[in-house]
Amino acid sequence: MKHKPAPQEGVADHVADQLGEQGKHSFADLGLGKELLADLAALGYEEPTPI
Repeated sequence: MKHKPAPQEGVADHVADQLGEQGKHSFADLGLGKELLADLAALGYEEPTPI
């Protein structure tokens, strides 16, 4: 009988953990790069929401 490794945490789980139950955080709090942060701002996105 082979042992299956535990599944790795997915991106959605990581984002949810980073945002937590407490409320609003910024995209920068998620560790996104400066270019991506600038692109998100240019598109009008101001804050992430839990998935």
